[in-house]
Amino acid sequence: MKKVRSLLMVSLLILTLTLMGCTGKPATADSDGSQAVDQGSEQKYELNFCYFGPAMIPPGQAAEGAAKMVEEKTNGRVKINTYYSESLLAYGDTLTGTASGVTDIAFVDGGLLSGQFDLNMIFTRFLPEAPPQEASTKVFRELIRTYPELNEELEAKGVRWLSIMSTPGEHLHGNKEVRVPDDVKGMKVACVGEPAVWFKSLGAAPIGVAAGDFYMSLERGLVDAQWMFWPVLEGFKLYEVTKYHNLFGENGSNLNLMGYIINLNTWNSLPKDIQDILVEAYDWAGDQIVKANGEEIGMAIENAKKRGNIFVELTSEELALWAETMEAVNQEWIKSTEAKGKPAQKLYEALMELLKKYNT
Repeated sequence: MKKVRSLLMVSLLILTLTLMGCTGKPATADSDGSQAVDQGSEQKYELNFCYFGPAMIPPGQAAEGAAKMVEEKTNGRVKINTYYSESLLAYGDTLTGTASGVTDIAFVDGGLLSGQFDLNMIFTRFLPEAPPQEASTKVFRELIRTYPELNEELEAKGVRWLSIMSTPGEHLHGNKEVRVPDDVKGMKVACVGEPAVWFKSLGAAPIGVAAGDFYMSLERGLVDAQWMFWPVLEGFKLYEVTKYHNLFGENGSNLNLMGYIINLNTWNSLPKDIQDILVEAYDWAGDQIVKANGEEIGMAIENAKKRGNIFVELTSEELALWAETMEAVNQEWIKSTEAKGKPAQKLYEALMELLKKYNT
């Protein structure tokens, strides 16, 4: 009888352990902000995405498309909540908020990374005439794939790249004709990041202006000009409050970045197939922005012409003068970054080679 009771107890113990194993783990909120639910053999993830701009312009529209793509391609295993217009994080808090897990994924621009990273400023180097946006986007993505030092620098602060793309080249839009570097001395120029370093070296006063204040700052004369690419003029109707468009070549000047970063803990918690889907989706989103930018450039130029605005096309001789000032800033960046033990010269040479490769 004792033997029978012992067998029954063992059987009950095995059954209990089996049932406990089948129930799965309850939903948990990870320290990085993502939520995971184990349902059978498949875990579900709920991630947050934030973009400091409005939902109706191309980056916002692309983010919605990427979120839907991820949900579809993962068969519902990943849901992405999207937040716009600084509703989750203020613009200046985007980087720290992503690193701390307030959001899992965020849209960033060069202004957010400037002063926070050194080597990744390779994506904001100065050229008197930039290549087409599609070409420089290919260059940026190849640099990320080829040089792990770029992601390692971000990972040291708790984030990493999901995808990157180039902005269009920039021009100087404002209330006066500008042809040579001396013309900007004393001007108040709306710009952030590396362009602010450059304009300061030229004797101008760089002023950081929030996106929501672009129009007002030009309209009220708080700034004399804005260093910006055409799609922003279209999106914010800045052609209404600028009279002169000082054009640095066909495609604009200098390189600058847009992209998507992800919290490092979130990234490491995801299986490889979901990581790959996220990269694919946000590469797609970036490509949609690049495509939309091309259309916006045409619309902005047409709207500026309709208003009778003045287009100032810099000559090759004038561009050469700007090139000298740009190269000085580039070399200073190489020197200061190399002094910190980071391979700036190597990446700069790689950048130049890739620009030749793709700008054909």
